[in-house]
Amino acid sequence: MANLYVLNADGVAQGILSNDIPSACPFWDDTHTERLEHGLLTLEFTIPANHPSASLFTTEGYIMYPTEDGEWQLLQIKEITDQNQDRTYTKQIFCENAAVSDLLGQIVRPASLNSQTIEQIFTYVLQGTGWSLRRTDYAGVNDFVFDDYITSLEAVHKILDVFGAEIVFRVDFNGLRISQKWIDVVQRRGQDTKKMFVYGLDLVDVERVEDTKDLVTALIAVGQADANGNPLTFAGYTPPVNTNYEKVNDWVGSTVALQQFGKNGKHIFGVYKDDQATNAVELYNNTIKKLDELSKPRITYTVNVVLLEQLTGYEAHRVRLGDTIRVQDTTFQPDLLLEARIIEKKRSLSDPTQNSVTLGEFIPIAPSSMEGIKRIQSIIQQNQSKWDTVSSWATTDTNGQVVLDGQKVKTNSLPLDRTAGGTMKLTANDSIVMLADDETPVGQLSGTSGGFSFLAAGQIQSDSVVSRNEEDYSIFVDPVNGDDNYSGTEGDWAKAKKTLQSAFDSLPRFNEGTITIWIKSGTTAWTEATELYLVGVSGPGTIIINFQARTAILNGRLNIINCTNHINLQNGSIKNQEVFASTFYRGCLYTECATRVTLNNMYFDARAGAKLAYCIAGFFNSYIQIYSSEAYNALTAQVVSAYGSRIDFQGTGVKGSGGQYGLYVVGSSMLGGVGSQPTGTTGNILKAQSGFCDTTFTTDAGTPPNAGTTSTTTTTWTATSTQSWRDAYGGWRSDNNYVYQGEYSGYGNHRGCAFFNYSDIQSKLSGKTVKNVQLYLSRRAGGTNAAQSVNVYTHNLTSASGTPVLTLHKSAAGSYSVGQAKWITLPNSIGDSLKNGTAKGIALYSSTGSPYMTFNGGSSVQLKITYEG
Repeated sequence: MANLYVLNADGVAQGILSNDIPSACPFWDDTHTERLEHGLLTLEFTIPANHPSASLFTTEGYIMYPTEDGEWQLLQIKEITDQNQDRTYTKQIFCENAAVSDLLGQIVRPASLNSQTIEQIFTYVLQGTGWSLRRTDYAGVNDFVFDDYITSLEAVHKILDVFGAEIVFRVDFNGLRISQKWIDVVQRRGQDTKKMFVYGLDLVDVERVEDTKDLVTALIAVGQADANGNPLTFAGYTPPVNTNYEKVNDWVGSTVALQQFGKNGKHIFGVYKDDQATNAVELYNNTIKKLDELSKPRITYTVNVVLLEQLTGYEAHRVRLGDTIRVQDTTFQPDLLLEARIIEKKRSLSDPTQNSVTLGEFIPIAPSSMEGIKRIQSIIQQNQSKWDTVSSWATTDTNGQVVLDGQKVKTNSLPLDRTAGGTMKLTANDSIVMLADDETPVGQLSGTSGGFSFLAAGQIQSDSVVSRNEEDYSIFVDPVNGDDNYSGTEGDWAKAKKTLQSAFDSLPRFNEGTITIWIKSGTTAWTEATELYLVGVSGPGTIIINFQARTAILNGRLNIINCTNHINLQNGSIKNQEVFASTFYRGCLYTECATRVTLNNMYFDARAGAKLAYCIAGFFNSYIQIYSSEAYNALTAQVVSAYGSRIDFQGTGVKGSGGQYGLYVVGSSMLGGVGSQPTGTTGNILKAQSGFCDTTFTTDAGTPPNAGTTSTTTTTWTATSTQSWRDAYGGWRSDNNYVYQGEYSGYGNHRGCAFFNYSDIQSKLSGKTVKNVQLYLSRRAGGTNAAQSVNVYTHNLTSASGTPVLTLHKSAAGSYSVGQAKWITLPNSIGDSLKNGTAKGIALYSSTGSPYMTFNGGSSVQLKITYEG
């Protein structure tokens, strides 16, 4: 079951809600409700009031809720009810979409936005809210008027109503704090699933309500008034002929609705006021759209649906908000056959049997007309002789099923889509044999047990198949002369990998052996990225990372997350290089849900003044053993055990200094063992929220690193602007600030450019040695949805003026699928070019025009450079 996080009012994780982790706060009676209309979100749940973590739940705090598609929603606690029933003390928590408070707190002033894209309109209304537009599939420009002082929430709702758009709220969450709040605005959420809910399988109940209270058959249209106070009408406009409508002076009526619902042959009138139309044509078209909505009864169906995806695990029964489905109920007279959308979804993590959806926007699916039936009969009669011939080998059994004589059916090839929508049945004695050109069998499908009774294969490579290892082996890493194209497993330093991250990425997902990653002897300091990740290695095996000497220094931070393998770090150093604007609550080593991590003779330096909270951080049910190690310069504490974690000192323990506390134990966690502990300026140990430690350690401040030695620094620059130039249609695009690569349908090949504070980059890199360069991009919809490669260049401009001259630095520098956002590592030559002035910014380009991709612009593009000196 998925876990929830509780965050304080500053958006920093304080604890975890889980019914699987023993020490975490449990929850029940949870209902997460999400509606299509304006993206409404609420969450209700109950927790035990006497749990140690219950005090973390405060009004205006936050809950981080996982979606079914691997993203996060942010909800704000609005109401807490304490209850005592039969001496059972509980807290009932009610939350709503956190965006509501953020958007209510900002005012949009009156403005006329002329020829603006939807991105520009949302940029205007979201100012100061903390939320940004991530994705939209609306193109073109529109005029938009805000004629009064309204909240940002009202402005967002107004935009959605005018465009007929739907909204999605998501946040980026790194397990500890929120990094970004996003809004997606799309024409239509969900997919046309073709799924059929049939009464008796998963259609529990149907209620039909027909409502004509608001029905009209004609509308008088009134638009904005001009300078003289005269309202806009379409009285003088002559629309194209359409027999479904009649237009008279300033009103238009539905001829179809008049026949069905008119009173004695007369229209039922209503008034439509449109404050967006700028001319008679727009007013008429908008009125027709509104008339279509109001000229028929509002029919709604309430359908409770058991969500089979969670109960059975079948991907075929996947259901998401906004999906279009079919509903069939033969108990209605006549039969009920509908096409509908999921307009509301209720979800329970603790009890998935309570999940339900509400269906709306129903469209009746009409049966075939008599004309269609007559056409089919005509075709049958015209081909009567062919059917007579077929009857010699096609018969009907007692159940009315057509049986074909297989000996009479022959084809050179049968495309697989010819059986779409049906089932090819194989009995236990039937099989499909696949032959090579020489008639040698190379594969066989049988019907035994409904599938393969035995599958023999070599190594299977598939995203849906977990890789498994039972052997002991080594991976060589040479940060100076290695190459990540090598496996590093050949026992030859000439074929070693270059990066530790590549070694991590190559590990099997399920490991039962002992895998040793060796850093080449004699290695000194090296930089790969500001953070490395070892994630999701399961099984009873062991991963050993042997630096071979403390002089082998990884410049960066290491995260170990969701690993049940024993992870053993030996004989090395990890030094943070990134400087943070405010306290960053992670560590040089950060673990989360890590079953067992051992540190032996390791040295950690959080860097003085960098505002990194911890050196060694065990979070969320992690277990860490530390033998004879050192930790320095973390701002809050050198070692922290947090939220259900345990840390055990062995050997000589841990010595260190440089922060407020030596040790910090928080949130039902434990810390103990033998040996020494680091010192702190405020105290040697801080215990909070039922954190437990009854060991009296000796204190040893150790010898802090020499601040006067050569330092390594990491600085991140956010793009000051972005623009794309193309070799057609006037060069620089003015319709948006996206970063494009490639060419779409003959509209010109793009050079997507990002501009930075070039003078600041050059100043900070002056006299320094560039050690690492990274680029952050987030891909929008456009081109093939699957992952495509980007080519990274530098350009010669400080703004979008003139023709950008490009210099290639790395082809296929990384791959992005639609919606993916990540850092990619680039050659250090980019940093050198920016330092010496031969380059001013970063560009994406493909000389062939392919692949075509679109990336978010502006602050979504970031450049991170690590430099020494």
